[in-house]
Amino acid sequence: ALYAIVEQVFGRRPPYARVGMKGAILALPVCIAWSFAIDHPLPVGIWRASLSILWTLLAAQLLWSLRTSPTSERVLLAGALAAMLIAGVHDAAASNLFSARFGDSIWAKYVGALLGLTIMWIVSKRFRAARTEALQLQHSLERRVEEKERELRDSFARLAEVERARAVSAERERILRDMHDGVGANLATAVRQLESGTAPAQVVVGTLRESLDHLKL
Repeated sequence: ALYAIVEQVFGRRPPYARVGMKGAILALPVCIAWSFAIDHPLPVGIWRASLSILWTLLAAQLLWSLRTSPTSERVLLAGALAAMLIAGVHDAAASNLFSARFGDSIWAKYVGALLGLTIMWIVSKRFRAARTEALQLQHSLERRVEEKERELRDSFARLAEVERARAVSAERERILRDMHDGVGANLATAVRQLESGTAPAQVVVGTLRESLDHLKL
């Protein structure tokens, strides 16, 4: 779990670190079973020593990477890991040299609390950043939705205006057709009546009045 947090803060580690951590996870139950089988803690001790060496190399690599890209998260986590390694070395020496006072002289419980607080700070900091980003994204989406709604309203208004203009144009064309069919036909009839010279004036006047009535309509 700690290695997963390291990769979240420092990024993907080199292949040897990933392979080493996976190997350590897979080797632990084997070493425990081996220790029970021979009734001796040597296999577990070898596993712990190997894991300590692996973490020491990883911590050194992390501290070296701080030269180029130091951040508050990386500095705190690398410092906490280095403190954990120092505490582990101290506790291992204390357990061998001063086994009677091991419970009093252990450092890991104090440094472990420091590491836990560091991880909590990193998680809370990233949570706040993610929450702020989510709120900004929500506000941005709301603004974009409002802009799209305004664009849709403007588009609907333009479409309605075009539809009204189209309706007016269609009505004008209908009126022109009616005038052509009604008034034009009556005028043509009146012209023929006058040209023939046989139609009474009253009939011609009636035809022209009918044309005027169509114009009024």
